[in-house]
Amino acid sequence: MSPNYNLRSNTLYALTGGFVIGILGLARTFLVAHTLPPDDLGEWSLLQLILVYTGFCHLGVAVAMPNEIVAREALDDRNGSKELAHSGLTLILGTGILVAAACLILPREIIGGTLAKYRVLFALTFLAQQSFLYIAALLRGLMRFQLIALGQVVFGAGSILMMAYLLPIMGVRGALVAMFAGNLTAACVGGGVIQRYGYKVVPLASLKFLFVAGFPLLISALIGTGLQNIDRVLVGRLLGKQSLGYYSVSNVFIMPVMFLPSVLGGLLMTHFSRAAVMESDGMVKDHLLRFSWAVAIVLAIVTACIYMASGGIIRQFIPKYQSSLLTVRILLVGSYFYASTLVLANFLIANKRQIGLLWVQGASLTILGGLCLLAIMAGASYEGVGWANLVTYFIYFLMLAVYAKHAMGWDLSFAGRMMASFLVPFGYMAGSYYLCRPLEQKWASGSIFHWSFFLHLALLAGSGLPMALAAVRHARRPSPV
Repeated sequence: MSPNYNLRSNTLYALTGGFVIGILGLARTFLVAHTLPPDDLGEWSLLQLILVYTGFCHLGVAVAMPNEIVAREALDDRNGSKELAHSGLTLILGTGILVAAACLILPREIIGGTLAKYRVLFALTFLAQQSFLYIAALLRGLMRFQLIALGQVVFGAGSILMMAYLLPIMGVRGALVAMFAGNLTAACVGGGVIQRYGYKVVPLASLKFLFVAGFPLLISALIGTGLQNIDRVLVGRLLGKQSLGYYSVSNVFIMPVMFLPSVLGGLLMTHFSRAAVMESDGMVKDHLLRFSWAVAIVLAIVTACIYMASGGIIRQFIPKYQSSLLTVRILLVGSYFYASTLVLANFLIANKRQIGLLWVQGASLTILGGLCLLAIMAGASYEGVGWANLVTYFIYFLMLAVYAKHAMGWDLSFAGRMMASFLVPFGYMAGSYYLCRPLEQKWASGSIFHWSFFLHLALLAGSGLPMALAAVRHARRPSPV
């Protein structure tokens, strides 16, 4: 293994950058909501939604490119690495330019009044976003997560500071200017990496290779988005906006559970892409098991603490949503299993098992949609949809583990340890919750600022320490050759 490669420092940088961008992004959302009137906030929300979905125009290349580059860099195939970088530049920025041009050229009747109103600033913001996306993909291919983290901090801090100044003066236009400047400056932070590659025209075969590698990942991302949103779409369509509001309050509690695996996604894929060509099968499996235990322990502790605190938080700060508490807790448990699958999913992508992953995701999406419809038709309201969500995510977790065993040729012993790495921490924290639940009765009818609430929370968090210490001791053991 290269002496310049350090998994622990890269993990730290990935977590730092993801944490900072998450916190600053949340602060930016509150700033916009606080400053803009409702109509402008609606326009801003629509523009952000368009940015998310037009961002998929990279066709999965932004995910496939770093996975392919890291393997070639590990094998010292510099020519192959450069060709991939040139192909990625052509595809990511080329498709981005086409989308920006369409935004500028297409008539108002096609793109809608809001987008037409801000089309020039939107196009510039979108191109800056695609530039940062390309630079970040190159840096992931080179495992330069420290520069990615720096770029994320620059983007988050720069955009929120500019928004604080420009929003009161320019409204939505000021917010777009801040987003444009933040993305462009973040891209410049790691822009020096382009000097390593330069640019030249690439053969069609190279573009086709990267497109074929990336397209399944694009479909996977779209299906994954559907898995996280189809229940809300059905609740909104069939039960109305009020039910959707009660159902969607769970997002406040679910986001911290989803944070860890989502920010580690790029690191996991590139790490295992590199490991596939550099390490023995035993070392790769050992790394996967260590990652799984570490992620699952953090997820289990966070899930248990939020599960315990959700009742008091809702009752104390958003009492109109008290009827949603059971649904919130059901969805929270389901999110634990969905977040757990992200580790295995990233591992399978890194090992070229994208197509099989698509089948598992597609089957899970079908099951979720069917169960949600059945729950609504049976009159179970949004609470029934929550149970459908939990059941489906657990089935998805089991199906993905079974597929990984089959695709990777794992024996039953290792497959069992993989599943235990997620089920044991969850079961342990569930048991801890019920053991110290009597304390909940002391503060449940009153304020969460009661001493018993903090004691309950401390006991629950502290009960996870033995698992964490055991994981640290395991991580220090040498990997098998």
